[in-house]
Amino acid sequence: GLPRPRVVGGACNDKPSFAYNLPSMEDGSIQRVIKAMTPLVPRNYVIMEVKSNLVKEERMEILQRYNSPHFKKTALVVMGEPSEEFKQKTWNRILAEKQSKVDAEWKAKKAASQRARELQELRKKAEEQRRKKLEEARKKEEEAKKAEGGEDATMEAKDEEVKEEKLDVKEEEEKEDDGLGDEPPKAELTDEEKKKYFRNRQGIPDLAPTTLRKFLQQFSLPEKSEGWDDIKFAWDQAHSSRDYLRKWIVEAKRTTLIEDPQPSQTFTTKHLAWQKQHMDFQSKQNLWKAKPKKDEDAASIAAKANLDIFAVEDVNDIGDGEPLYAHFEPVDWALLFVL
Repeated sequence: GLPRPRVVGGACNDKPSFAYNLPSMEDGSIQRVIKAMTPLVPRNYVIMEVKSNLVKEERMEILQRYNSPHFKKTALVVMGEPSEEFKQKTWNRILAEKQSKVDAEWKAKKAASQRARELQELRKKAEEQRRKKLEEARKKEEEAKKAEGGEDATMEAKDEEVKEEKLDVKEEEEKEDDGLGDEPPKAELTDEEKKKYFRNRQGIPDLAPTTLRKFLQQFSLPEKSEGWDDIKFAWDQAHSSRDYLRKWIVEAKRTTLIEDPQPSQTFTTKHLAWQKQHMDFQSKQNLWKAKPKKDEDAASIAAKANLDIFAVEDVNDIGDGEPLYAHFEPVDWALLFVL
């Protein structure tokens, strides 16, 4: 077999790395052959690509390759809350992985405790050997004194023998308890772990973050109009699944950096209309400035000074053909663009 390729930055389950050092795999030759041959061979095919299955244009492109009459094109939507069977299977796998880690930690601690006891036994034996050698040396010294001391030395020797007998009596030491027990503890799932319905053993995301940021706003569910013969919903039904995807996209937008954001069509249309209107305003302003002005009396000047701009019905004519923006400076036009 081939060794598992080394995981590099940006790796994802949807587009796994083909770093096997095999040219025909790394240059995409095998993938191109498969894409060319599968539409010709009538078999059951499952296309498991997260991003391509969520983007409408890519779904329709895939469907075009399987237009032969012997293919029934079925979309299986697995979205929303999983079934209880799926949840239990996921929890069992998470618990098994957790138990495996607990077992490994327990075995490591048990081995360390065993090594500590063995070292302690070795120290005790070494200390016992040292004590015996000291006792033997003391006995030899006492025997020499007895030979020289006579009867008094004999009485002292008897007292020493009694002491030696007491020293030779060993009490059985109780076996130390390491507190680990004979079996590893049983792992249990926390409330937070029970909220997980999916497990990601290697920590590799289904979609690369850059791909998610780029295509997030294009995600959608399949529809009959795309050319599907049948659309099935494994977990939540159609309405709930679409609502689930909508909420998921909204939540993802709050926490995901969107790359190359583009304005909506509504914004683009309104912006173009405003630019055209702005040019029209400036043209009318220039015409007004070029028009000969009449001398205004005090009443007209006062009326314009007290003009309620929010009550003006036509901004292009507030009286005598004068536009409301007749005296706008560049900074005033700039403020309009901001507003």
